[in-house]
Amino acid sequence: MKKLAPLSSLLFGAGALTLGLLSAPADGSITSTPLQPFLSELHLHGSLSEGTATMWHHSLEGAAAGYDVLWWTDHMERVMADLFVHEVDFNDGEFGWAITGLSNEFVEEGEVTSAVVGPPANKYAAFGHSPPGNSGSWSEGGLAYKSLHNFERAGLLAMPEIELDLKLPNAINPNHATLAIRITLSSRRNDVDRFGTPNVLEYVPINMPLPNLPSSAASNVVQKRIAPVGTDEWTHLVLRPYNHVGAFYERLDMSIRKVEIVTAGRNGAAMSVQLDNFRMTMRRNFSDLNLLRNTEELVQSNLHPYRELTQYVGMEVSGPNKQRILTEGISTRDHLLALFPGQVPQIYDYVTPNAPEVSWPRAGVIDIQQDGGVAILAHMFGALPASNETGDTEREILSRRVLRHRAWGADGMEIGYDHRGAPLSLFTRVWDQLAAQQTYITGVGVSDDHNVAAWEDRVNRMGSWIRAEDDTAFSLAHAVKNGDVFFGDPFLFDPEGDLVFEGDNGAFAMGDVVVTAPGETHAFNVHIEGGTWRDHLVWFVNGVEKQRESLWALGGIDATFSHAMQPGDWVRVELQRDPSLADDLSYLFSNPIYFVASANEVPPHRQP
Repeated sequence: MKKLAPLSSLLFGAGALTLGLLSAPADGSITSTPLQPFLSELHLHGSLSEGTATMWHHSLEGAAAGYDVLWWTDHMERVMADLFVHEVDFNDGEFGWAITGLSNEFVEEGEVTSAVVGPPANKYAAFGHSPPGNSGSWSEGGLAYKSLHNFERAGLLAMPEIELDLKLPNAINPNHATLAIRITLSSRRNDVDRFGTPNVLEYVPINMPLPNLPSSAASNVVQKRIAPVGTDEWTHLVLRPYNHVGAFYERLDMSIRKVEIVTAGRNGAAMSVQLDNFRMTMRRNFSDLNLLRNTEELVQSNLHPYRELTQYVGMEVSGPNKQRILTEGISTRDHLLALFPGQVPQIYDYVTPNAPEVSWPRAGVIDIQQDGGVAILAHMFGALPASNETGDTEREILSRRVLRHRAWGADGMEIGYDHRGAPLSLFTRVWDQLAAQQTYITGVGVSDDHNVAAWEDRVNRMGSWIRAEDDTAFSLAHAVKNGDVFFGDPFLFDPEGDLVFEGDNGAFAMGDVVVTAPGETHAFNVHIEGGTWRDHLVWFVNGVEKQRESLWALGGIDATFSHAMQPGDWVRVELQRDPSLADDLSYLFSNPIYFVASANEVPPHRQP
């Protein structure tokens, strides 16, 4: 790994703004700092987004895979938590509420009978497990409070508190009946499935036995005692799970995924309970920028494994809920990654149901760029598997939208999204078509990872090698904007490898826009360290293959290519697996070098 200053690289804010563009040797002369590749993950979700992942897990995986930089881009709408209903009093006779099409409700889990009962003005939930256990082992049942697919969660960094009222309808057998309030948190990897093994807190009244519940078998369980629950009056409980996670090595780097009130019995004993006034509140404002500041502080704390990697905090920004797929000018598939050279300046609120009409995603691109950030268009064909979810007609419409709007002025777009929404070849086609209309946009790789699967087993595992002077946020963001990035699969290409793509004698480099006369021949050089024996280096001009070379040696690879360029042309290179071993699997991509007729067509940040 190409680390420069492992501890100082964890600084945010002013510390991350160090330019590092020039260095002064001892003789006082000024020299430019040579570029080096930093393998970076630019689309990564931790404990503030939906899913099972934690920053802890991804840090371990990233370090093991040879990454240098992780840039956290948790979902802005998850951080704001406007989709999570926080209170249920059962007075409407229902077990839960629904908002904006996503259900947040109590549902039965296990063997349980339940109903909403009580006087009209003060209803409550009554439930118990059925049938009771007839052996020494516990049988269980209860109500679970969760949102649709467990998506909307409450990060422990927001200090969520759970309040509820409980009452037993009659006396219980103190040895063979019990209840537990189970809080399911984020997961850790278990090498069995990509969702991992959840961490679970179980709160059990001190007047009841500690159960060994069957549903706990596949969990990491920590049990805590709470106040006794009586039969004569309602017991008001306040649970603060953020105070009780010291036994888990993830600690505050977790979120609440589900809350259950579980009744259990054994040896023929039954258990029932009444529940009312369930409430979840956040001591730290979920719509406040302080939550992302807390994430930065978590990284700055320098606890293992965070110190192994340079890490920064950005966000993934979504548009208004009112958007619909394939409606003219807008699409629910439009997400933006926002990377900043310093601290995140604000949280962008386009999601809430009452958000004003905006020209999305152009408005998001403008806001991010005006705040000094880099805006990257995410998964333009959606975030779900290709299969039947996005048909050919939809893909064409989505492609034409991006082209018609010139990617809404974004600085970059994700290309490495194989088998998510569309095949990889459709991403490269749209990217090439943008180049054909002189839209100079940086291609980057993507994982968009929400779970605790091994990174090598991910559906998408494309990393981005950012060629920069150093690993400060300023240098990395500047290089992304400039197009000095190559991307691909670090499990097929050496993660410590490099790709240098430039004009003859270094006259111009990857990402540059070059003024050329019609038909002027230009020579291109590529140097690659980290290629695989028998792979193919392929040269593309205007998206069309022009030259293919077999690589019959390991280590450094040097190749040249000459072509008579016309204004409007562009050149890029790919590494592909040996066709006898794979079906022309492209696994490493350079960004293009572009050619124009006039210096007036060269964006300031793209000049060589």
